[in-house]
Amino acid sequence: MKGETSRLVDGIHARYDGASTLALKPLCRKVCTVADIVEEELEKVKDADVLCEGLRTLETVVTLCGACPVEAKLLQRSYVAAAKRSTRLVGDALRGAAEDAADELADVANSFVAKKDMENRQDSKALCEQLVRAGVAADESEAAVEVRRFAEKKEFAFPLTDEDRTFLEGLRQQLASEPVSKRPSRRQRVGSIKPSSTLLSTIALGEDTASNEAPQNDDLDAAPSVSKKSKAAASARGAASCSSSHGGARKLPEDQRPVVPDQFRCPITLEIMSDPVFLFTQSGRSFEREALEHWLELHPTVDPLTNEEHGMLLEYAPNRVLKEVIALWCSENDVTLDDCRSPASASFGGGRTSHFNGGTTSAAAAATSSGEGALLGYPQNQATTYSGGGGGLGRGRGGDLDSQASEMEARYPGVGGKVHRLGLTHDEDTRGRAAAGLLKAMEESEHEEGEDVARMIADAGGVPFLVVLLAATSRAARESAAMALCRVARRPRDNRALIVNARGIAACVRLLTSADATDLTRQAAAGVLQHVACYSMQFKVAIANAGAIPLLVGLLADPNASDDTKADAARCLWSIAVNDQKKIAIANAGAIPHLVALVARRSGGEGSVSSVVERGGPLSTTSTIAVREAAAGALQNLAANNSDNKAAIILAGAVPPLVELLATSAVETARETAAGALQNLAKHNESNKSVLIEAGVLPPLIRTLGDDRASARSQRTSARAIENLVWSSNDVNKKAVVDAGAVPVLCAKVLDADADAEVRQASAEALKVLANTPKLRTKVARHLGQNWAIMSPSERDVENLINASLRRSSTSQRGAAPGASPAGGTFHHS
Repeated sequence: MKGETSRLVDGIHARYDGASTLALKPLCRKVCTVADIVEEELEKVKDADVLCEGLRTLETVVTLCGACPVEAKLLQRSYVAAAKRSTRLVGDALRGAAEDAADELADVANSFVAKKDMENRQDSKALCEQLVRAGVAADESEAAVEVRRFAEKKEFAFPLTDEDRTFLEGLRQQLASEPVSKRPSRRQRVGSIKPSSTLLSTIALGEDTASNEAPQNDDLDAAPSVSKKSKAAASARGAASCSSSHGGARKLPEDQRPVVPDQFRCPITLEIMSDPVFLFTQSGRSFEREALEHWLELHPTVDPLTNEEHGMLLEYAPNRVLKEVIALWCSENDVTLDDCRSPASASFGGGRTSHFNGGTTSAAAAATSSGEGALLGYPQNQATTYSGGGGGLGRGRGGDLDSQASEMEARYPGVGGKVHRLGLTHDEDTRGRAAAGLLKAMEESEHEEGEDVARMIADAGGVPFLVVLLAATSRAARESAAMALCRVARRPRDNRALIVNARGIAACVRLLTSADATDLTRQAAAGVLQHVACYSMQFKVAIANAGAIPLLVGLLADPNASDDTKADAARCLWSIAVNDQKKIAIANAGAIPHLVALVARRSGGEGSVSSVVERGGPLSTTSTIAVREAAAGALQNLAANNSDNKAAIILAGAVPPLVELLATSAVETARETAAGALQNLAKHNESNKSVLIEAGVLPPLIRTLGDDRASARSQRTSARAIENLVWSSNDVNKKAVVDAGAVPVLCAKVLDADADAEVRQASAEALKVLANTPKLRTKVARHLGQNWAIMSPSERDVENLINASLRRSSTSQRGAAPGASPAGGTFHHS
């Protein structure tokens, strides 16, 4: 029966990942959480029949949310009720075997609620509009057909709530009095384009000779395959006129430009498309290839038209039919693609334009001579703009370059002239020296980490030029650009978004693959990726999807890479591992053994790292402790909520070096990270708890918890680790915790009004679990200030005493004079 349970758990995840549309995505995500909790407790399951019954219903919920999204959206109250019942059933099946997991499932079940986004359900027209806005129907016509099909259905997978039953009856009565609506025919949808009478007749009567690779969607219905005769005409008349004509091509006045049909415009750029591609989503729209590729680099699972999260990587294919129709339309109207674009637009497919003082120069053309064009692709409306007098910066555009450089230097003291040189089409050595000058200016700044200079560089438009220089043929220029960009990415945080918009992720990944890149260049590239990954979850996913994970793992294993390079690579993996899917990819890339090997390193060959951080000591020791800390942080996030990764980390021998790092390191953050990794390894895993206790984890944890000089985060992590070690643990492990002297320290933290609130709460929970014998309960009560001379306190007495102590310390803390808040905060990587 456990095999059936595993199959159901895998089936829930497969149906969630494989669905192109999920009507109730938050509900389905919580169902996957239920499956994760069950998966961790499979060995403890006693009543597998009841467990499987609940999981089957949950699997059906996820399946129908993907297969019948309209029905799921309309009956979301019934679906939520079914999921809530089943989750409680699963929790009941785990009662007695895994109490903590059963409590978690009860919390998940209580969190199930139906969204109030379908309020007006009595008006069928309003109902269709709501379904389209929810993303479960492509348009109102499709929604109307689906609603009528739903109303005619007699049986449903789940019992309907009274509210849903009343709604369904009212909807049936309303639809019975309305005429049956049909989706517009292919010819009717073609008529909505109306570019010209000749084109319309060609489109509507054309032969179906489209390539099999062309997708079927509304764009194709609106622009079906063109006849061979029309194709020949388009090729003969429109080949030259439809190409993006830079240079001497005439530009029509705005009042003489033809109106471009909406179907020919990219929804992202709002300009006519030169290379349309079809995105395989329900929106059924085509996009400019380069604009879509840039969007998917940042949002690989999100439809740019509806902003709907699909939970899987989106794919696209060339829309050759639409490209032929656009070419024919251009030919019939005697216009080029550039004639149809707004003057200030960046021409996709023809290079990005950057605007300088009223003049324009093609950044792509400027980079061609040095082979940098492949890295370009600044997003729409992200062109760098300089206000002021004068002409363009590009050669042949006119204007006094020296006066422009002086003006830039006056506006941005210390960096303006360098950014000006960086943006010109000079040789790589000149631009490399400009990048080195920017790096020196940031290093010499008295402001924290050169933030003021980095902000000026970004304001002056230097970020895109630094990204372009990463593709230089000169190793020195690449190194200078990478190091300057890494410094710019540190702070302010907004600079990281500018780097991503300038295609910096792809550029840095290419640097990591370069065979002749120096170690400093690779270190800087990994550093840029690490800073960018810390900005948002979307950027983490974008870095992983760009292929960075195996390259970063390769840096960990490279014997020629320095400790600093490995530390930046490990920090980047540390940040990416926050994502549940990407932590699996990191483990599959073989990162865990290399991370464990880095944690187990010693500085200078010594057997202890207790003397590592003497200020002014050798750089190698500082680098060693930094790489050990980064590797421990990566292991911490890899172990979070992933039983397979926990097993692999234990098997790789990570526990002894993590315990040693916690016990002997003089660096506070290193001890915090090691404790965090041990805390995650101990959670929900009985065998891991025994391994940690045998490795000697308790003394350093208890010592850190009782050390008033330790940071609040160190104490929080240590308290949570002790709580995880005793929660749902066997008596042997509990006795080991008591024998190690944990009870007095935990009681002291509960009573300490100055301690962090989370530290006190975790200490209290650990005490409640440990006080399982009369002797221990008496001991806990005595340490909390209560003497029980005649008889030992009951479990309820001790629990009430602990809660009362918590309340007293909280009241004392609130009544104290305001002071500095506890050090540390929410740790993003946890």
